[in-house]
Amino acid sequence: MEKPKVSSDSRVFRVQPQNSVKGKRSKAQDVEQLKLTEVLKLPFDAFYEACGVNQSVNVDYASPIRFCGACWKANVRNGAILAREAGMKNGENVVIFNLLPKAGGALANGLDPVQTVKQGPSDAFYEPEFKVVVKEFQQISHNPDADVLKTFIAERKALTMHRLNFHAEVVKWEIEVRTRKNQEEQEQLQHRRRAIEDKLRELGYDPSEYPSNNSDFTGMLLQYRPLTPKIWNTILPKLTRILDEERKRRAEIEFKNKWRERREQLEKHYTQFLQEDRDGSAQKRTFPGFEDAIAQARHVLTGNEPKHDVTEAEFAAFEAAVLGYVDKYRAKARTELVKKLQEATAALSGQPAKKAKKGKGTGLDRDAEMALLDEQSSLFLCQWHYGPYNPECVGDKPYAVLLEHWQQCHSSTPWHADVIIYPGVHDANHIPRLARALGLPEDAKLSAILDVIYQGRPECACGSDPYPAFAQEPQYQTFTRLFMHVNDRQYG
Repeated sequence: MEKPKVSSDSRVFRVQPQNSVKGKRSKAQDVEQLKLTEVLKLPFDAFYEACGVNQSVNVDYASPIRFCGACWKANVRNGAILAREAGMKNGENVVIFNLLPKAGGALANGLDPVQTVKQGPSDAFYEPEFKVVVKEFQQISHNPDADVLKTFIAERKALTMHRLNFHAEVVKWEIEVRTRKNQEEQEQLQHRRRAIEDKLRELGYDPSEYPSNNSDFTGMLLQYRPLTPKIWNTILPKLTRILDEERKRRAEIEFKNKWRERREQLEKHYTQFLQEDRDGSAQKRTFPGFEDAIAQARHVLTGNEPKHDVTEAEFAAFEAAVLGYVDKYRAKARTELVKKLQEATAALSGQPAKKAKKGKGTGLDRDAEMALLDEQSSLFLCQWHYGPYNPECVGDKPYAVLLEHWQQCHSSTPWHADVIIYPGVHDANHIPRLARALGLPEDAKLSAILDVIYQGRPECACGSDPYPAFAQEPQYQTFTRLFMHVNDRQYG
């Protein structure tokens, strides 16, 4: 039989020599005459010798062949095309398709025993064997003894049926092996899970407390490796950390549900409080969002029964608690953003961009931090616009605008700078154009630009009025939209 074709994009060409055709029988004709190792290696060895691919998943045990995807396409071809290329006559090609098994892959014929061979031109066949069978058929067709051809056809059909059934038996065996393996693996997983659950129970953690969607926790719980003392000592701190965080999360939900009515009253009052004299006082624009505010006033929230309305005195106490926290909140946000600028500056200068540790300062005093945040290059992006889309998260924002954005858009989430990124100086290079459009010097500080924007409705030097495009958006977005406008960006 001729060598199998190797796909044109294969990188390794190692073709094993094939047996030559002798007489009327070929290597593909009789499974019983194949070398046993060549047949039995197919279910166990995914290495295809022709092109060297280690994971050749296309296999047919009736042929028997195993190919990578590209080589399968090159060697297993449509029967009608093969017959036409072999120059077969119409009457001949009706018979030829039943004289060797079609190469349809693992489940092409199902798993039921084949009683009658019914194959046709629409089926695919292994080309090297197809050519051998065609050649033998054409040679015997010229024999004056018609019984020779009948015998040949009958034997070939019987052999084809035998090989198709052999293929089905091997596939069934493979399925049984995989099923048993899956069952064994599931038993291993469950054995490890039960062992971990028993140990966690001893420490006071019940399975009902496990997080439902934590991949790290589930990954440690469900593994095939048995739970050894060494593994247990390694994963225990990680498991308890996750479980303690889950307990805290659930307790917070339970707390919010219990005090829901009073929370809603305080939130409504705080929203109104933030809007009072907001235009006249820029200070309230950088107050904390409600979730940060309520964390400082839990004593007010829980100072009465859950069903009791919040009193005027309690509202006043809530405001006082927030006012006492504002400077600390601003300092926390300011320091975290300055750290991002420092890390980015170090990276640009070729120094190792070490991530600042939580709780560590910037090495600058308050005035120096504010001066750095007032530079034109100090713009930030709220990364949440990459997730659940929120149009207010889009665009570059100075420090003050970013805090106002958090207060208005993410008030239900405590401030955390993890979702804030520093995009670099590329966008900031266009700030002089914005300053010039607003009638300011090109080197104007960000605070000066914001002062002009907040004083009313500034006109752009280009003569067009961009405001109608974002008239319904919060005022703090004006900086971002004007910045987009002067740089010919679309309103996102």
